[in-house]
Amino acid sequence: MSKKTTSPKDRKGVNPQRRPAKTPAESPAEPETPKKEEAPAPASSPTTEPPATTDQPDAKVDRPSQEVLSRLVKHWQQALARFVKAQAYLKGRGLWVRELLVALCIGYSSGKLPQMLPRDGKIRRQLIRMGILNQKANEFFYKRLVIPIVDENGVLVNVYGRAIDPEAETPHLYLPGPHRGVFNLAGIREAPMVIVTEALLDAVSLLVLGFLNTTSSYGANGFTADHKAALLRAKTTRVYCAYDADPAGDHAADQLAHDLAGHGIEVLRVQLPCKDPNDFLKGGGTREQFQALLDQAVVIPVAGTSSSAGIDETTVPSPAVTQGFEIQLGDRTYTIGAPPLSGFTSTR
Repeated sequence: MSKKTTSPKDRKGVNPQRRPAKTPAESPAEPETPKKEEAPAPASSPTTEPPATTDQPDAKVDRPSQEVLSRLVKHWQQALARFVKAQAYLKGRGLWVRELLVALCIGYSSGKLPQMLPRDGKIRRQLIRMGILNQKANEFFYKRLVIPIVDENGVLVNVYGRAIDPEAETPHLYLPGPHRGVFNLAGIREAPMVIVTEALLDAVSLLVLGFLNTTSSYGANGFTADHKAALLRAKTTRVYCAYDADPAGDHAADQLAHDLAGHGIEVLRVQLPCKDPNDFLKGGGTREQFQALLDQAVVIPVAGTSSSAGIDETTVPSPAVTQGFEIQLGDRTYTIGAPPLSGFTSTR
């Protein structure tokens, strides 16, 4: 398959602080017909202002309390349960696995959040400062799937928004400021081998297939210091790079190999037969077929390291996780069992 060269417009991650993003619509369209029978979300809404807590990542930043942020995430989950177009988008990409969506707290920004907040007050001001609301107090991620990214304590540190409109001028958005946090941190916490994709929905695609030790960069050039620190804490020794099958993905994979070589981590390039892992999933790819791609992955040589001499790739062990792990957000903890992904249960 020929490799696709991406334009800057097509890149996987747009940081609104670095590139001005199109302001979301000022008011949402009429709500769609509810589809309550498929609701994956817990019930709660950020309608009141609870007492402030002290579990903030930075005490100097005027952030909402963790309780408010947890209610915000639940509100997004409820919106996903109601809006058919958002559900259809996920189904079209092969990602409608309700237990997985609940465990990852994936939701939808419908534009209704401002109507559920006090007209004036601390919460509204804090959400504007954080970037959840724009300066006109409308939802920044309007008409987007939203994936909250939390730290080891379950505190929200970043949000990824994916437009469901294929004609959207800016498909990918994050909270303003430097990219923080690591997607699926719990899944890679003790993984000696980790799969890294270029986009978050590519990582979700591999989770659907059962590869639980998968995380994602924030675009081809979005591997951050937080990602590196997480790998070092996990004592990871091998990374399988499943970036897009295009020149930008190849170049970023080579950069990743050189970045991690000095820390004793070798990087193997996964040669995809299609554009990205989500296309692999949509095309009917199976867990066994993707495992074969991992087995065939080749170490990216880095001068001055043992990997530059080459190794016998027939001895590459499987990176698939065989044990479960937990994902925590605020007062909720979800346990993910080993594949197949049918063992998601709320423990609190």
